[in-house]
Amino acid sequence: MAKYIEYLTMAAIVIVVACLFVLIFLYGSAESGSQLPRRQENEQIQHEKSINESRKTLWQKARTDPIAMFTFWLMLFTAVLSIVGVIQLKLLSRAEAIARYTAQAASESANAAK
Repeated sequence: MAKYIEYLTMAAIVIVVACLFVLIFLYGSAESGSQLPRRQENEQIQHEKSINESRKTLWQKARTDPIAMFTFWLMLFTAVLSIVGVIQLKLLSRAEAIARYTAQAASESANAAK
């Protein structure tokens, strides 16, 4: 079971790294053959982009902006880690209680054997 979890974790890490490389190359490549518009046209385009950007929902922004997408996945993995941490704390306190009862039973057994 431990090997299965280890392999699953390694596969997830490889997939995440591969996806990050794909994002880097998709969003990092410059458009070829594009010409810079004039200043007035550039300002108009920027104004239209800001209007379009303000109309987007949170989900649309998260899907189109690479930083927002990274932040979304970071938040998701942090939530998963937090849940796993809480589960581990509960299991640890349960193991501590079992160990205490076992030690008490062993002590009582030793006293009875005397």
